[in-house]
Amino acid sequence: MQISLSSLLYYRRFYYLIKSAKQIDLLASREHLLKLYYDLKYAVETYRIVAYVMIPQALFLYLIMIGQNRAVAWFEKLYNFRQTLQLDPNFILWMILSALISIVIIVLITEFMIRAYYGDYVKQIKENLDQMEAE
Repeated sequence: MQISLSSLLYYRRFYYLIKSAKQIDLLASREHLLKLYYDLKYAVETYRIVAYVMIPQALFLYLIMIGQNRAVAWFEKLYNFRQTLQLDPNFILWMILSALISIVIIVLITEFMIRAYYGDYVKQIKENLDQMEAE
């Protein structure tokens, strides 16, 4: 449910951005260009927030996919954390390290996607706004 709502929020915002960007004749004015700039920045932040909010669900789904038939045993070990820490501390260390590495990879991919798809447009609009201010 959370994934669906997060996705709908992002795509609703993205649809609004595309709809406003189709009005090319209005983008010549400074006010509309400024509006597009802040709408695009808001869309980027929404994308970032949605991606980061879904990290815990993604880690659990990743654990289930990788574990396949061992996932139930892994969840039992995590549920009995103290006992697992005493009997098999390497398992806890492995889970923590794999979670941290996965989070770092997700953050790096998200930031790369933002820069690759939105970064140039935001910079270009900002440069145009600065040129309009200078004139």
